Amino acid sequence: MTGGFRCRTRRTMSKNPRTRGKFSTTAALYEFKIGDKVSIDQEPSFHSATPHPRFKGRCGTVIGKQGKAFKVEIMDGGVRKMLLSAPIHIRIVK
Repeated sequence: MTGGFRCRTRRTMSKNPRTRGKFSTTAALYEFKIGDKVSIDQEPSFHSATPHPRFKGRCGTVIGKQGKAFKVEIMDGGVRKMLLSAPIHIRIVK
């Protein structure tokens, strides 16, 4: 079947050759608090609990935790949506 989750993301989900294959263990273990403002920034080398690529760069609010992943609420065209994301795929917005 064609058209999977990472379909047509060759350029957007690729990394710089110097950082290819590596990811920050500190970022993977970070704990967010409920109410934190976060930005969605996928880590291409870590496939688990990745938000859909269409939400890349969106800002949202942490509303809870489910297992090791965090629930992030974003606004998408006036509609509230809830995403599950591993901590390595989200960053604090200052």
